[in-house]
Amino acid sequence: MNAITLNIDVGELASALADHLVQRGLVVPQQAEPEAPDELWSAAQVREHLGISQTTFYQRRATPGFPSVVDRPGQPRWRASEIRAWAIGK
Repeated sequence: MNAITLNIDVGELASALADHLVQRGLVVPQQAEPEAPDELWSAAQVREHLGISQTTFYQRRATPGFPSVVDRPGQPRWRASEIRAWAIGK
């Protein structure tokens, strides 16, 4: 039996296969979602997300590592992405 050696770039093969599947209508290409600006949450929104009371919120806010407040005169806000990351990592 004779062996056949093929030199195939796997990345090119995968790209060609994906293009073929899209052209045949077998798959729909995913569109990257535009990155939305980071939401700013009020203390009430942060408490709701974390499921904590106002007293617990002020205790957590005073602990090292809690996300910094975004200065808005008379309206303290926190970046939603930072609150989510903190909640996962705590």
